[in-house]
Amino acid sequence: MSTLTELKHQIRLTTKVILIALVLFIGYRIAVKIFQRTPPVPPKPKPNVLFGKLPFPQFEPIALLLSQNMIYELDLLTPSLPESPEKVYVYPAISLSASLFGPERDKKVAANYGFLGEPQNISETTYSWNDQENSRTFEINLFTRAYTLTFDWKKNPDSITSGAIKSESQAENLAIGLLKQSGIFPPDLNQGKRTVALLKLVGGEIRQIDKNEEASLARVDFFRQDVDKLSVYTSNPKKGSPSILLTSNSDSKKQILSLEYSFWNYDFTSQHLAEYPLKSSDEAWMEIQSGGGAMVYFNLVGLDPNIPYTSTTILKIRVKKVILGYYDSKEQQPYLEPIYVFECEAFLEGDKKGELTIYLPAITNDWLTTPEPTTETTETSSQ
Repeated sequence: MSTLTELKHQIRLTTKVILIALVLFIGYRIAVKIFQRTPPVPPKPKPNVLFGKLPFPQFEPIALLLSQNMIYELDLLTPSLPESPEKVYVYPAISLSASLFGPERDKKVAANYGFLGEPQNISETTYSWNDQENSRTFEINLFTRAYTLTFDWKKNPDSITSGAIKSESQAENLAIGLLKQSGIFPPDLNQGKRTVALLKLVGGEIRQIDKNEEASLARVDFFRQDVDKLSVYTSNPKKGSPSILLTSNSDSKKQILSLEYSFWNYDFTSQHLAEYPLKSSDEAWMEIQSGGGAMVYFNLVGLDPNIPYTSTTILKIRVKKVILGYYDSKEQQPYLEPIYVFECEAFLEGDKKGELTIYLPAITNDWLTTPEPTTETTETSSQ
């Protein structure tokens, strides 16, 4: 009897073992098939750093007085710092050369603005025209195609007609026409942002108009179109290139009070895009707190930006916004490189508050050359 019972027990045990083994075998086969259908994710390729180490961006810092005990705060308009891509593209500049036809072309540009005759060759790279009758000068860099026109309007105050500019659109159209007449309005500017400031004369000085006033002159700034959906920033984030100060005077020689034009071409069409590693926004913020970055713009809140500002000590900087963009410097640079833009509030002595912008290279520091010393320094106060 006991033998029969033991036999039944062994049969049940063997059956269980077989069932368990069968389940494990089926599970193993299913797992193998799933793994074969879903191969492991390959590691992400590293940035190709095609151009090797990049030159440090040519920022133009402004001189500000900072307290020794100055503090940085993060008070973003968004819940957290923005996420940054692991890599970003860098674009090489397309170099221009002074061809045999370059000087003749430049003379035509000058002639379109009323500068006739032969220019002075003030350097190996620069032509200059001087219109003494109208107190105007015009300079052209033969290699970069950068143009500068200045008009000493204080010697000709009657050139500015009171209330002649009725709207921002009128000023914008005037500026576009003045640039196009000399063929210096690249297609890129058609898609870019534009800003217009309507202005007036007060005691011989340029000032913003008050509400409901009509403008005597206007400043129009052109910014190039976005690159890879990122905004492109100039040396001064409030100033475009070209930047033109104009009136609606019917005399063409008195329409432009100042013109600064530079437009660098970059190769966006290469089949071999240069990729570079990017600092995270957290790393960029830590670098700012340790004194990194260049302060490139400051103005007191509510102060007319046309009025020169005498710096007082900055006690605290509060970051409100962090943006990833590209930097297009005033002077020609070898590459279009990404930067972080920190838009900040600055708190000063006397309960004053200012608007401050700080630029920081976005490429990781191990892929940047050592920055060159700048002419402007940030002073430190014992306050």
